[in-house]
Amino acid sequence: MMLSEIEIIELLSIKERLTVEYSSTVSYDSCLTLWADLVHRCERGSVDCVYEYFDDLHARRRLQRILDACSPNLRSKLSQKVYIFDKRFFAATESVAGAASKGEFWETRIPICRSPEFVGWEEFI
Repeated sequence: MMLSEIEIIELLSIKERLTVEYSSTVSYDSCLTLWADLVHRCERGSVDCVYEYFDDLHARRRLQRILDACSPNLRSKLSQKVYIFDKRFFAATESVAGAASKGEFWETRIPICRSPEFVGWEEFI
């Protein structure tokens, strides 16, 4: 994906703003890498720790913050890669009954292949 110079500057500005807000570096590339890693672990059935799973969802939340801050053209470009992992995440997870109205889709799903540690966590979603 090729970004124009203006889009690169826009993305750097968003990165700076969110880095200050979160008190840690928040970049599109790092968040996409973390999101891709979580999706891959869901697909492999290697999400063993429920706390780690819910903590790792921060990558998708931050990606959404980045996308929401982008101009429409830049958002369209960046969303293409995110959408690929969103579709894979959707396929590797299942909706928690009654949670669909409680947040974004990634916040209302748990891995299909999961450890027993997830039992009972549905009520907290």
